Amino acid sequence: MLKRVIDGRWITANAVLGLYPAHAVNDDDIELYTDESRNEVAMTWHGLRQQTEKQEIDGVMRPSRCLTDFVAPSVSGFYLGHPDSCYFNVGKIADDQLHDLAGRSQQQVADLQRLLAPNL
Repeated sequence: MLKRVIDGRWITANAVLGLYPAHAVNDDDIELYTDESRNEVAMTWHGLRQQTEKQEIDGVMRPSRCLTDFVAPSVSGFYLGHPDSCYFNVGKIADDQLHDLAGRSQQQVADLQRLLAPNL
């Protein structure tokens, strides 16, 4: 019967492709957003982490993977550097702290002043 379906071309495959902004949430889920503002969730894809027992190789257990492992989390490095972000604000850095950091990290004070200007 399957051969007749294929030979007779009774079924035609059609594809629709959509690219949506997305973030990983709750360890195994992916939120798809309606637009780049990422304010409105279009849908949540609930992922399933691999359930098989993994082997230990060189003393390290292999992880159980999920599609979510390959999607950026909702709080990711891309947003930590955004000028409006303040999730992990370190507050104001005093001059003695700046000089101490320069000594410990073997960097020039002027370079650190440029990099840390918003927090000085």
